[in-house]
Amino acid sequence: MRRKFACFAAAIGSLAAFFVLISASANAQKPASTTPRRKQPPRVRVAVFAQPGFPFYGANPTVAPQQIAADLRAAGVAAELLDADALARPDRFNASRYAAVVLTYGNTYPADAFANLQRFHHAGGSLVTTGIPFTHAADQIRARAGAARPAFVNAFIWNWGSTLGDLKKTLELLGPNYVAVTPSQLNALYRETNTQ
Repeated sequence: MRRKFACFAAAIGSLAAFFVLISASANAQKPASTTPRRKQPPRVRVAVFAQPGFPFYGANPTVAPQQIAADLRAAGVAAELLDADALARPDRFNASRYAAVVLTYGNTYPADAFANLQRFHHAGGSLVTTGIPFTHAADQIRARAGAARPAFVNAFIWNWGSTLGDLKKTLELLGPNYVAVTPSQLNALYRETNTQ
């Protein structure tokens, strides 16, 4: 019996998970069996997140979700492109329908789909990522800032592990309600607000 292997690696936090899909083809010289045929397992279905204009962060933007889906299909895996709206809907995206989801945009992910991605994972669905989503600095800054305004957050930028492009992308992900300032400007703004 010859075996074909298709391997997928996913980095989730500091853990690595390897998914091996095995398909066997019968040898032509194998004699016919009188035992009943075993029921074939259901075909594996994989969702690939694809959203035009969605920001890449920490991933190669030339690796298109459409190409990943095409490569999976060529390997015999049923792959379907889903946008952010579909990932956010439990009736459309769930562990009963898909065995895994491929998040192709590096450390970014559709925030509106976060709760459903958690449900999917807790129900046994696998996350295959091209980065480490759910840990982006923009998410941490938003969480630290809270809802009250004005809010002051001292965000340390890891200078030997980040680039100016990373900082620019973080500011883009935060949006117009956040302003980057120098430490001395932060101090002055904080004092001004607390002395009024």
